[in-house]
Amino acid sequence: MMTRDWQFLRQVVPMAPMLIIAGVAMAPGLHVPPFSSRFASMHFLPHAFGLMLLLICTVLAFGNDYKGAWLFQLVPAGAWERFAQGVFAVLWVRFIVIPHLFFLALLTWFWGVQSAALFIAYSLAVASFYLALELRLIEGVPFSQQPQVAQGAMLLPYLVMGGLGAALWVGLQYYFLFRSPASALAATAIVAAGAYYLTRSSLRSLSSAMRFSLGLVSGESSFLYKELG
Repeated sequence: MMTRDWQFLRQVVPMAPMLIIAGVAMAPGLHVPPFSSRFASMHFLPHAFGLMLLLICTVLAFGNDYKGAWLFQLVPAGAWERFAQGVFAVLWVRFIVIPHLFFLALLTWFWGVQSAALFIAYSLAVASFYLALELRLIEGVPFSQQPQVAQGAMLLPYLVMGGLGAALWVGLQYYFLFRSPASALAATAIVAAGAYYLTRSSLRSLSSAMRFSLGLVSGESSFLYKELG
């Protein structure tokens, strides 16, 4: 559905030029290891994934084929937690794991195995933490709701707040976390643990949100029609 739903592509594809610009801006940082005293643009890499997933999670519930949402009412109630895990798995593998494998091979060429592996492990943990938070922005079953006119206006505050939070986190990385491999390793372990426990909570929240949105769909007819005796 991500590759063919028009409403989803209409809002996500315009982000592609921004990703290209961000990639060009971070390219000089390939030559600067993360543990050097110089500030490297690669410090923004984990947070770029977070901002990209922020946009995706915000619009994921809306799509062209929202009238077919009734089909999900046939799903057994006990299956929604596994369905939520599947949604998370698709987002995590496609938008976090696969790109990080590419960057691992690329950064190993410039920085060596040890520095590249530690930075990618940290970036993977941070991006996973972002995804765990942003799962709560998915308001129902993916592609099951009618697009809203005010949806774009609601997205801007999220992007602004996310950008400010990412900028603050980048500053903390540079001044405190990446001063030594030991501090970076400790930060990676803490963020990874936080991402694990937060993901479990967010998955329960997502499954509840999907059940609630389908409950609204099932009661829609009572708002539109009245049975005559």
